Amino acid sequence: MREVHGSDPYNTPLLTSEIQLRFETAQMILRKLSDYDDPGQFLIIDEVHHFAANEFNKILNIQYKWFMGLSASVEDEREEIFEIRNKVPILYRFRLKDAIDRKIIPDFCWKIHPVSLDDNEQRNFESLTKSINETIGEIRKDDDAKSFARTLYNLDNFEFTTIQDIIQCIEIARLRGKIGELPPSLEVLQNLLIKRRFILHTSVPKIKLAINLAKRYADSSKCLIFTMDIESCENIANNLRNEVRYVDSIHSNLKQDEVKKRLEKFRREENGVLVAAKMLDEGVDIPDAEIGINVAASRTRLQLIQRMGRILRKDPKNPYKQPIFHHLVAIPRSHDRIEYEDDLMLLDNDSWIKDTAFKLGLVPIIEPIDQEIEFDKQWEKAAQLQRDLIKGGSAYSANIGTIKIEKIISSIPKKLRIELVNAIKEKFPDMTYYSDKDWIIFLRDFCIEKGVSTSHFDGPFWWVLELAERNPRKLIMILQKGGS
Repeated sequence: MREVHGSDPYNTPLLTSEIQLRFETAQMILRKLSDYDDPGQFLIIDEVHHFAANEFNKILNIQYKWFMGLSASVEDEREEIFEIRNKVPILYRFRLKDAIDRKIIPDFCWKIHPVSLDDNEQRNFESLTKSINETIGEIRKDDDAKSFARTLYNLDNFEFTTIQDIIQCIEIARLRGKIGELPPSLEVLQNLLIKRRFILHTSVPKIKLAINLAKRYADSSKCLIFTMDIESCENIANNLRNEVRYVDSIHSNLKQDEVKKRLEKFRREENGVLVAAKMLDEGVDIPDAEIGINVAASRTRLQLIQRMGRILRKDPKNPYKQPIFHHLVAIPRSHDRIEYEDDLMLLDNDSWIKDTAFKLGLVPIIEPIDQEIEFDKQWEKAAQLQRDLIKGGSAYSANIGTIKIEKIISSIPKKLRIELVNAIKEKFPDMTYYSDKDWIIFLRDFCIEKGVSTSHFDGPFWWVLELAERNPRKLIMILQKGGS
């Protein structure tokens, strides 16, 4: 049995005459598997969504009498992955939307801030774009790259006919654990894409906006700032130290005892700012924190929800707590494009945000778009991809996988699809364009009225709405054609 230190309720085993109950996170158990091998224990593990990764499967080899897994997730495909890989059924779901509806967590506001790049970042972004387009041209003629793709797909003949083929090849190699085997040209392309995306993740205007938001709240609230890397974390903290009464930072370069010490000190403060680099996503409880500022790019819905969750705890000392979560998104100005990659990223981000809002029962507030971003031009280019998709029927998204319009529509049961078409006709009789807010509210009310899960309208469905250009008449045509 592990020694109990102080009065930390999260690390204290409960003992009876016959059994001990131990509460741990999956990460903690993975560090010292042998410490938890006890056939007499009731093992309760938090953060079991990590079991979707093969590395965590070792935990299921531990000897125990009973096992219970806990996870914070939002109708995510990881649930199904967990059930399939580990043959452990999901017995009960209590979603964040349920907690909001039942007032277990306070009502909160989600604000999205589109931010442009600065001049230097824009130049670097465009320079990398040029290099990427040149590299793509070289890959199309590279026999080693084509040979790698043929082996990956187990095909005798394969050619890179589109940019989509090249990007999909790299992503599939990553998913299959073969990213270290990429031939030089594909490896160069992967590194260029990473560098280009990192400019968006660490954008200076985005960091400046985070600093200004923190200064606005710091004297009256507790504010948490989530960053992508240690350099951005320390940059924000250092800029705030001369402006804010209390500010601190935590990241992986600090020893665990120091991180714990800083967290405890922040808990005791009445207000102030804590900046973190990938260290507040899980296992941190600060009930009186009410402002979240997300500078880091959230690659999964779970990661975003984990960050939101840091400010959504009810505070016994403040029953009127109204959390605000600021989500900062860097967008390049109009630029030389990487055909398909850029359009897909824009569509991905848009559908991902709407899907998350829908499942939470929220309508996010989109702050005014920076005037320097020629967003209409970028969106029109993405809209062309939508039209091409309607003709071709499929595309590949790193966030969603292969998107096949017919398959998305067919996944909705036929009876429910007919009821959806009838509800659209009744709700939107004039058949003109409607906003994202209108569609989110409509689909949420439809699911409630029919008593069905929102999972019927998950991430890929929002692509269908984009393809329909938010027009009820076009959506009905796609629903009827795709499900035939």
